[in-house]
Amino acid sequence: MTVKHKLSCCLLASGAALASCEFPARTPSDPVHPVVEVIVIPESLSLYPAQQFRFAAYGRTASGDSAGVPVSWSATGGSIAPDGMFAADTAAGDFLVSGTSAALNLSASSLVRIRRRPVASVTVSPATVSLQVGQTGQLTATPRDSAGNALPWRVVTWVSSNTVVATVNGSGLVTAKAGGSATITATSEGRSGSAAVTVTNVSVPVASVSVTPPSLGLTVGQTGQLTATPRDSAGNALPGRVVTWVSSNTVVATVNGSGLVTAKAGGSATITATSEGQSGSAAVTVTNVSVATVSVTPPSLSLTVGQTGQLTATPRDSAGNALPGRVVTWVSSDTVVATVNGSGLVTAKAAGSATITATSEGQSGSATVTTTVSTAVTGLDFPGNDAVSSTMRFEFRSPFPAYPATYIWRVYPREQLGYYTGFFHANNSSSFNNQLQYYGFHPYPEPPPPLMGTQKWEISVDGGSDITSDPVVFDRWYLQVAVVYQTGSTARHTYYWDWPDTTHKIVWVGSLYAAAPNPAIMVGDNPWNPGEEVWDGVMRGFQFYDVALTPSEIAQEIAAPGSVRQPWYLNRNPTPTDISDKSGSGHHPSWVGSERPTLWTGTGPP
Repeated sequence: MTVKHKLSCCLLASGAALASCEFPARTPSDPVHPVVEVIVIPESLSLYPAQQFRFAAYGRTASGDSAGVPVSWSATGGSIAPDGMFAADTAAGDFLVSGTSAALNLSASSLVRIRRRPVASVTVSPATVSLQVGQTGQLTATPRDSAGNALPWRVVTWVSSNTVVATVNGSGLVTAKAGGSATITATSEGRSGSAAVTVTNVSVPVASVSVTPPSLGLTVGQTGQLTATPRDSAGNALPGRVVTWVSSNTVVATVNGSGLVTAKAGGSATITATSEGQSGSAAVTVTNVSVATVSVTPPSLSLTVGQTGQLTATPRDSAGNALPGRVVTWVSSDTVVATVNGSGLVTAKAAGSATITATSEGQSGSATVTTTVSTAVTGLDFPGNDAVSSTMRFEFRSPFPAYPATYIWRVYPREQLGYYTGFFHANNSSSFNNQLQYYGFHPYPEPPPPLMGTQKWEISVDGGSDITSDPVVFDRWYLQVAVVYQTGSTARHTYYWDWPDTTHKIVWVGSLYAAAPNPAIMVGDNPWNPGEEVWDGVMRGFQFYDVALTPSEIAQEIAAPGSVRQPWYLNRNPTPTDISDKSGSGHHPSWVGSERPTLWTGTGPP
C-alpha cells in the first residue's frame, strides 16, 4: 500500500482509530524527505458542552508524503491531554485546538465549535400532587435534549393555570389556596412540561402552636412583638388560622390581639397563644427602670389666699424619658402658707412662700409657691368694638425706645368678632406703616374677617406678620408678660400669654426696622383703625420696664414691684379717672378722646 493510500484510509477513520494508523518511518530531520508542515485532524469539529474527542497530528513532506511527528497539545478553551484527548467546556463558543512540533518549529490548529444542546422536552415530577388548603408541595422540572439526556443549569419558569386554587413560586414550590384543580407548567427555552395539582378543602387540624421568641426581657413602658404559628401534626405551618392571646399577669404585662406585649410593672408573666384548642407560650420578664430625676411643672405658682393651683410631677430615667405609673408623694415645706394633696393640687392658706416637693423612688423635684392675701382691686373694663363710636385708648406719647423693654399686665378677655388691641408700641399715626418699628400683643382671629376665625394669642410684628399660638380661652384671668430686645440687626420678642406657665409662649425673631418718628405706647385701641380694634374685657396690673428682664426677675417684680428694677410705669389698679404712674418715675399716660372704659372692681392679687 502506498503512503498516500494509507493516509486516505486514516482520514476516513474515526478519531479513536486514527491513533493506530501507521505512517512511513521518517524522522523530522531526514535530509532526503524533510517535513515541511504539521497537519491536525480533523480541521474543524462541532461538539456539545462537556463532550470529548481525541485529535491527531501528522507531518507532511515537501513531496506530499505523510510522516509521524510528535506534537504538544494546547487549547484556547476546554482542556486537552498529552495524547490529544480534548474535553469541551460547559460554555458555548468557538475555540482552537493546536498541535506544535518544537523540534520543527511548526504547528497547526483545528476549529472546535461548542454548541449547547437545545431543550427538546421538559419533565415535571411528580406528575400529580394532592394537597389540602394551606399545605405546600415541591415540584421539580428537568429540561432534556432529543435523546432524553438531562440538561442541567437551564433557566426554568413556573406558572399556575389557576392561582385561586394553587400558586407556584420560582423554585416550583406549590401552595394550596382553595379547593379545586390547577395545572402547574414549567417552561425552558420554549419547551414545557406540567403537573396536575388537586386541592381539597379538608381542614388540617392544629396540632401545636409555636410562639417566637420563646422569651422576652422588657423594661417598664417598653413593648415587644411575639409571633404565633399554628402547625399540623407534621410540623407544617397552617396560615390563616385564628389565634387568641392572653397574659397570665396583666399587672406585669398585657398583650393585644396581634401579639404585641406591653410591659406594665416589674415581675414575670406568661403570654399564651391559642388556636383551635392548642396553645403555645412565651415567658416575659419585666424590670423597672430606676427613677433618676423628678421634674415638677410649672416650676412656680402665684396664688391668692383661698386659690388652688395644679402641679404635675414627672419621674424620669437617666436619659430624661418619662416613667409613667410610678408612685409620687407630695409635701409642702410650710403648710401654714400652702398645702398640697396627693395629686399635686396646691391650696393657698396664708400669705408667704412655700416649696412643694414631689418624690418618687427617692428622687425629688420641687416648685415654689408664692401666696398673697386677696385684696380689693380695680381695672378698666373695655366694651369692645360695637360699643365704641370713635376710639377708647390711653397713650404714652414720649415712651422709652421700642427695644429693650418688659411689659407685665393682667387681662380678662371677652369674646367678640373681629380684632383686638391689647397694646402697641408703634408709630402714632392714622396711617399704619409696617416698615417702622412696632409690636403688639393681643388676640387675633384666624382666618381674619370677613371669615369667622378662631381667636388666638398673637404677636403683631415684623412687617405685618401675625405670629399666633394657642386659642384664647375667654372669661378667665391671664397674667401676661412680653419681653423684647435687639441683638445687632435682629429683634427678639417673647410673649408669655399665661404666666407663670412659661411653656405657654410665642417667640419671634425677626428684622430690626427703622425707629418710628412719632412713637407711642397705646393701650386698648389704636390710631390707624380707631373704634374697630377695641379691647373687649378687663385690663389692669400694668408694669412697664425699659429693660429686658429675665424670667426670675419677672417673678420677683410681680411679687414686689421695684424689688429688682424700678418700673418705668406702674399702675396695678387703674380706674377710668386714675391711670397715673404710681412708680414715682412720672411717666403719666393720657386718654385720647372722650370715651372711657367703665370701672371694674373685684378681689385678687394687688
